[in-house]
Amino acid sequence: MKHRRRLWRSPSLNVCEAILAKAEWLVQDGRVKRISEDKWLVAGIKNRHIVRRGATGFLYCNCKGFQACGTCSHVVAVFIKENGRVKAEAEA
Repeated sequence: MKHRRRLWRSPSLNVCEAILAKAEWLVQDGRVKRISEDKWLVAGIKNRHIVRRGATGFLYCNCKGFQACGTCSHVVAVFIKENGRVKAEAEA
């Protein structure tokens, strides 16, 4: 699946499409693991990140991307995993 890693780095994708593509890959590759009722471990390509659900239900990540932008592929991956919204491999 190495070729899929590069998919979200394509210059033809906008930021939202790139985040979604990476999040779908994280889920499909089994890199999202629930570690408690409100925490998930997401194994990125280089680092592992903790995503947690706050008291209001909002998801937070400890990565630099989330700190800078307020969202990231790790948060989107958890949302997809919890809500079962990932494209079938045939559609990808």
